[in-house]
Amino acid sequence: MWEVFNHGSQIRAKYPQARSLVHEREKEMAADFLTPVADQLAREGFAQKAAALYKQVLQLVPERVELHGTLAVLYTGLGL
Repeated sequence: MWEVFNHGSQIRAKYPQARSLVHEREKEMAADFLTPVADQLAREGFAQKAAALYKQVLQLVPERVELHGTLAVLYTGLGL
C-alpha cells in the first residue's frame, strides 16, 4: 500500500510520521498528515504522485468522500 515518494523535504518529513501513525492504528491522523502533502503535490503539477497519495489516504480513511472529487479532477487533467 505504501509507495515512497521522493519529492521534496515535506514528503520525506511527513511520510515516516504518517506511516508510524498507521502502525499505531491512528489512521485519521495519518490521513491528516498525508492529505496536505498530496494537495501540495497537485499544486506543484505532480498530479500522478498526488493521485497516488490521495488513493492511499482513501485506503486509510474511506469515509473521506471529498477526495473522490479531487481524484476525478486530477484524472481528468491527466486525460484518464
